[in-house]
Amino acid sequence: MTRDDAAGPRPHADPDGDPRPGSSRLSGGPGGARGPGAGGVSGGFDARVAAARAALEREPRPAQRHAALLTGLGAALLARFGQDHDPVDAQEAVHWLGKAFAASPVTADETVERVVLLAEALDAVADSGGSNRAEAVRLLGAALQVRPAGHPDRPVLLLVTFQTLLAAYKAGGRATDLDEAISRGREAVAATAAGSPVNESAARGLLGTALHTRYRLQGSAADLDEAIDLLGRAADLATGHNRAVAAAELSACLLTRARPTRHTGDVDRAIEVLRTTIDLPPEGGWQREARHGLLTSLGTALIRRHERTGDDESLGEAFRVAASAFELLPDRHPDRPDAVANLASVLERIHRHTGDTAPLEIAVGYFRHALAHAPEDTPHGWKFLDGLAYALRRLYDARGDLADLHEAVELLRDAAGSFAPDDPEQMATLHSLVQALRAEHLHTGERRPLHEAARYAESAVAVRTAPVSRRVEALAFQGHVRAGLGQWDAAAAALAEAVALLPRLASRDRLLIDQHHDLGASAGLASAAAGCALNAGRRGRALELIEHGRGVMLARRLTARGGLEPLWQADAGLAEEYLRLRRAIDPARPPDPPFAHGRGPRDGAALPGAAGPGAGAGPGAGAGAGPRGGAGPGPDGEAQWEDLLRRIRALPGLDSFLRPPTAAELLSDTGAEPVAVVVPSRYRCDALLLCRGRLEVLRLPGLTFTAAFDQADRLREATAAAHDPAVGARQRMAAQQTVAGVLDWLWHTTVGPVLHRLRIRTAPRPGAPWPRVWWCPTGPMALLPLHAAQSSPGGGGRRLRGGEGAALDRVVSSYTPTVEALRRVRSRPPGDPARASACVVAMGRTGGGYGALPAAAEEAAVAAAALPAARITADGDAVRDSVLAALRGASHAHFACHAVDDQQRPGAARLLTADHAEHPLTVADLSGLGIERAELAFLSACSTARGAPALADEAVHITGAFLLAGFRHVVGTLWQVDDAASLEVTRLFYGGTDRAGAGSWVRADRAPYALHDAVRVLRARYPRTPTLWAAHTHTGA
Repeated sequence: MTRDDAAGPRPHADPDGDPRPGSSRLSGGPGGARGPGAGGVSGGFDARVAAARAALEREPRPAQRHAALLTGLGAALLARFGQDHDPVDAQEAVHWLGKAFAASPVTADETVERVVLLAEALDAVADSGGSNRAEAVRLLGAALQVRPAGHPDRPVLLLVTFQTLLAAYKAGGRATDLDEAISRGREAVAATAAGSPVNESAARGLLGTALHTRYRLQGSAADLDEAIDLLGRAADLATGHNRAVAAAELSACLLTRARPTRHTGDVDRAIEVLRTTIDLPPEGGWQREARHGLLTSLGTALIRRHERTGDDESLGEAFRVAASAFELLPDRHPDRPDAVANLASVLERIHRHTGDTAPLEIAVGYFRHALAHAPEDTPHGWKFLDGLAYALRRLYDARGDLADLHEAVELLRDAAGSFAPDDPEQMATLHSLVQALRAEHLHTGERRPLHEAARYAESAVAVRTAPVSRRVEALAFQGHVRAGLGQWDAAAAALAEAVALLPRLASRDRLLIDQHHDLGASAGLASAAAGCALNAGRRGRALELIEHGRGVMLARRLTARGGLEPLWQADAGLAEEYLRLRRAIDPARPPDPPFAHGRGPRDGAALPGAAGPGAGAGPGAGAGAGPRGGAGPGPDGEAQWEDLLRRIRALPGLDSFLRPPTAAELLSDTGAEPVAVVVPSRYRCDALLLCRGRLEVLRLPGLTFTAAFDQADRLREATAAAHDPAVGARQRMAAQQTVAGVLDWLWHTTVGPVLHRLRIRTAPRPGAPWPRVWWCPTGPMALLPLHAAQSSPGGGGRRLRGGEGAALDRVVSSYTPTVEALRRVRSRPPGDPARASACVVAMGRTGGGYGALPAAAEEAAVAAAALPAARITADGDAVRDSVLAALRGASHAHFACHAVDDQQRPGAARLLTADHAEHPLTVADLSGLGIERAELAFLSACSTARGAPALADEAVHITGAFLLAGFRHVVGTLWQVDDAASLEVTRLFYGGTDRAGAGSWVRADRAPYALHDAVRVLRARYPRTPTLWAAHTHTGA
């Protein structure tokens, strides 16, 4: 078994199976079914053949019934072949049926019956080693030629031709046979929809299965989408066993589509389809086999959803389902090894989720049992090897026994050798093998495993048929292995290729949750690529890689909104098409996802019944309207976008349209005020300093990748404790000291050395302008308050160059998610003072168990007095739609309310309006606003600038959403903020810009200085309580 799939049988649609009830190919014909038992008992077939021979011998020739008797003998022989599989019967059936067909005019009514039986006999001969399918197709084609569209016999002939071509494809693997089969299948389905007696459900199911097969070969999303549509209708039309067949195949297609795209909506739909089918009352004798297959498919789908959401409920149900599927099978059933392995896979995943080794040890035993009892000729034997190897590798990680690791490597070698060169299924096995060999190298210190890992990594990269997410993983592994060998150029090249694929993980036809999952899984890739490039001596390339591999979704939005003047001048028609498609694929707001309540951020109180990770993720969680749940234009949106870009870039002077910027372009717009890109990676840690068109690399020896994550965790835990009313005074004081320690560590490892190199070594003289620095932190550093870094007497930080000091005393700090984002926000023209207006929102009372904010109303009044043409929307009037409408016309905004940063689903982060339970105001709502010439947004709410650790490089948080919405300056917070302190910051902020009085905030260029001054005042008042003054950040110009 692999991590991705629980192997096992499912009810399958057989291309040679039954298109109509009661017959193998044609209802009511004399031919018997191809499987055992069609004649009632075995001896019945012999008797039927003997009777048919006798009837033929008695009849004088030529006789009126001669052709019918020839048909009867051929059909009897064909039925016996279905029982005994004697090739002599198939060959003799072809002989007699050929004579019967030749004796009938091709236009005769009875010819349809005879040509169908003859095609089946020719097919049977081919199954037995003959090569007569081409003749069958020719005969069927001749019959079709004289039966045009609308003829009542045409649908049957089309369907049989379709089945015969599918059988020819299965036997010979020729893509042309599959293409022609699908063409005939589409005609057959169209005919059945017009009222043909051919079973419409079976026809649609067979065609859906064929399209699924072609998708696996060619990767056309259109084929897979068509298959899902066909199978969905087939499942709706079918009953009993046929419904089980269609439902299982439909779920398989949905999970196939979910695998490369990580489309959670498809997984939820597969679960719903399977549950509905399993719950139907049993019909006929299908229940055990079909129910086992349906339960196996449901277990796979539940595991896939657990991968997306991390919820306990899906994992627990997957275990129960796998156990039920296992219990349905008797001891010697051929599918029992698969069922055992499925159960082992779920147990292994339970270990991964809980850390408990007991389920893992049981899983290893189950995998061994499955491998020992699997048939030698099983087509998926590699899955048993892979599953056992993966469980052993996990066991090695848990207890460190090298014997477990050695056995895993041997098993994975065997599994890797069983694949065809272009089989995408091998990717998981190769990845596991590379990881295991790297672990062996780290344990033993030998280089041989690392060289072997490099060879297997090359093999994985060579599999071009693999999904993009798998190719990113393969290239990442290749890069890391090459880095382990000290081959820095090769490592940087492989990682750069992986970085170049990241935008495809954020394609516009995918749900936001799925984009977040795959980009989160690639966290650290860009910093590793940059570290390898720096070790290879290529600083410019390092800047490009760290820039291109971060803020991927942000870059797509920002570049899509870039200046269009050159395009309008070159081709106005393409410019119009660009705008139409951009509106279609980046709508103002997607449909609402369901949300679980989070914490009441300002008062820190847990909500009654607060849900855990993944809560609320039932069927359709995170999904929108339509069959795939997406908000965009559907599966072709990305292809249309890429085609449009190709045509635009073919125009003179537009070859770089929307391409990521080069290092030279990034440096060209840097002025005298520096940008510090902080890059912690597993290979080295640096600050890339951009200033006056130059790039300087500062090595940060006191900073490590692991330590950065540790400090981010310490900060998160300490800030939560500091605001938790259940925590005692002594613990809250200890939490403040922990925060002070983090600030000290930041100063001595990162901020102090950077400012020293930039020659910002003292506070400015009285009356002199404050210098500015834009921080562009990457990875875990994006979760830390660099702007508030300062040395402290008991901080314990390692003393490095830069001495004692504090960032707040030397420089005005701002943040930017990427250098390109800063370039673009700086290039936006300022707003028109004559048209300035402000949207001010105050939520003193919030439903759903969130605490009151007594200072919110006064805070809103302070903001409204300073902002131009301000209108306050408060409490019950502040519903999502009205707030969004006000924002669309505003140049300034101030929010005094609760906010929720959803660490499990960052795209669900939201500001809490009056109707937040039904209509949450989310990151997705805000980032799609596209406000022209917006100036300032002040977000006086909790954790609005904090994202999930896995997506720290993507700026998926509320502050980032306002930046995307068009605001040049955004004030946000890194953790929970106190209600009274928020009012103080607001008063100091709006009073510190200039002294022109009410409405003076038309231009927001002084925002970073005003926030800097306000924070310094608060620090002076509460020096030992850094959580009160270090949370606020400025992002933007």
